[in-house]
Amino acid sequence: MPPFAVFLCLLLLAGFLPARGQSAAVTEQVRQLLQSSQALLRTDSAQAARLVRQALARSRALGFTEGIGGSYVMLGQLQAEHGHYAAAVALFQQAEQQLAAAYRAHPTPRLRYYLGLVANNIGSAEWEQDHALPSMVAYLRAADHFTATRNYDGLLVLYCNLADCAGDLGQRPQQLAYLQRALALQTQPLHHPEQLLPPYTSLVQLLVAQRRTAEAGHYLEQARLVMAQPEAERYRALYERTRGIYFFKTNRYPQAQVSFRRALADVRRQGNAKDEAGLLLELGRTSRRLGHYAAADAALRQGLRLARAQQSLSVQTQVLAELAALEEARGPQHAPAALAYFKQMKALEDQLAGEETKRSILQLEARYQTRQQQQQIAVLRAQRQTQQQELHRRATLNYAALALLAVLLGALALGYAALRARQKLAAQQQASQARKIEELEQERQRLATEAMLRGQDDERRRLARDLHDGLGGMLSTVKYYLGTVRAGLALPEASAQLFARALHHLDGATGELRRVARDMMPEALQQFGLVAALQDVCDALSHGQDLRVQFQTYGLAERLPQRIEVVVYRLVQELLHNALKHAQASQVIVQLVRTGAQMQVVVEDDGRGFDPAATSRGVGLHSIQARVDYLRGTLDLHSSPGQGTTATIDFSIPEA
Repeated sequence: MPPFAVFLCLLLLAGFLPARGQSAAVTEQVRQLLQSSQALLRTDSAQAARLVRQALARSRALGFTEGIGGSYVMLGQLQAEHGHYAAAVALFQQAEQQLAAAYRAHPTPRLRYYLGLVANNIGSAEWEQDHALPSMVAYLRAADHFTATRNYDGLLVLYCNLADCAGDLGQRPQQLAYLQRALALQTQPLHHPEQLLPPYTSLVQLLVAQRRTAEAGHYLEQARLVMAQPEAERYRALYERTRGIYFFKTNRYPQAQVSFRRALADVRRQGNAKDEAGLLLELGRTSRRLGHYAAADAALRQGLRLARAQQSLSVQTQVLAELAALEEARGPQHAPAALAYFKQMKALEDQLAGEETKRSILQLEARYQTRQQQQQIAVLRAQRQTQQQELHRRATLNYAALALLAVLLGALALGYAALRARQKLAAQQQASQARKIEELEQERQRLATEAMLRGQDDERRRLARDLHDGLGGMLSTVKYYLGTVRAGLALPEASAQLFARALHHLDGATGELRRVARDMMPEALQQFGLVAALQDVCDALSHGQDLRVQFQTYGLAERLPQRIEVVVYRLVQELLHNALKHAQASQVIVQLVRTGAQMQVVVEDDGRGFDPAATSRGVGLHSIQARVDYLRGTLDLHSSPGQGTTATIDFSIPEA
């Protein structure tokens, strides 16, 4: 394959195979297999093929379309390396089908870029089989992909390949146009500007063949500037050979000989036998012009051996012609050898003429097909123009009818708009009435809730006062009487212990009575405010239970309205009761945060938790929700089994 096609294959594998819905480890294995096979491409092709087949099998098992496409690309490259270009084309086409399917599912620029690479390789493999027209079709398809993705490096390579195809078809003006397009891309951002060297050298050789040596010298100087880049070193042989051709055509044979020798040394390092045969021909021809007959004879004979090994009839014919000219230049005594070379050359020319005839026929067929396509395009354009004229005439006739229809439609539209406006106004009025009714209903419910809560608080306050002043006073009086009796009587020891235990229980009952009265309406809430009252509740729970309660506040330097304080107190009291009774918590955090007119209450425990979706709300949660609704706030419960419970209440503090 040409250097361009191989370079594009390398680019394809370098950026291939990101994971998309597959296991990243498996897709990485596929990528590693393909990279390993590429490393073995020229040293151990059998092992490379085995690795590619493994990658293909894994990609098929996963349904990994990009991996399948990449595997077919590598299999095609293996076939191309062995000169099996027809098989390479078939494999590249399979890769194109897989990548096209992936692109239809996920149309990304990266996949379209890969499609351009594969289309380029199809064109290169077709070009190696002298299939100029299919090659150009594939190259033009690749150009569409690269243009869509703005891949100027790929377009540069494609224009060079298209120029080769045009030259092979004998279309010199088109070849020149493609080369100039390639060089015009130097104004675009290129990742590999050294790739400008092939179009420069091709243009120099084309201009030299047309005897336009002055222009050729200008482009050769531009090529020299590109060769100054370190990345361009891989094109050294191509550059030196082009310089040699230019110097030879301008009769500067010593400089041509130096350039051909440099190119030959570089080609030998690369192991490129085909190019080596051509360079030996150029070197022998130059040595003959310099009169170095022995050196010319050695170079030409070596080139003939390589050309025969490569089965290159055109190079063999040219070498035999040079050998015949060399023997003739040596003198009359070498005439028999010259005649022998001449006869061999004629025999090869006859054989080559048959192949050239076939090739010319193929070229003519390609040109004929191209001409037919152009004629079909011209016919289609004429038909399209006729259709457009007919459409224009019909459109003109329809304009009047459309104008009349527009007037009627305008009248209908105005009537419809008026009707819609009336309907919209009626709907807005109905919606406004519905909102007012809903607001009144909400206000009624709020007032009912407020009345219920106020009634509960008043009842709690009355009960607390009755318990504290009435029953509490009676218990204190009983305790005083019993204490007096105990002091005036001498009781047996057993009776004295029983009497003391009764007094102790009486003290406990009095304390419990006072605690109940305080919980029903704490004095601290009325006298000192919400923060002090909740601090007393948290301290009491921490001292009296196996429970640790942390109380935190922020922004509560000023007291809240009394009704708000009572409701918040009852909310926290109910949430703490739930944490103690149901959650079996060991630690509770109570937070009150005020930011301007916004208030947030958070009660968080580390208890056993519950599933809010699967648990029906009891009386406690309904009471909490009713108080939150009274505050016109929101209640957010977060809980899960074994993870504790967090209750967050947010509401706005009404203006005084």
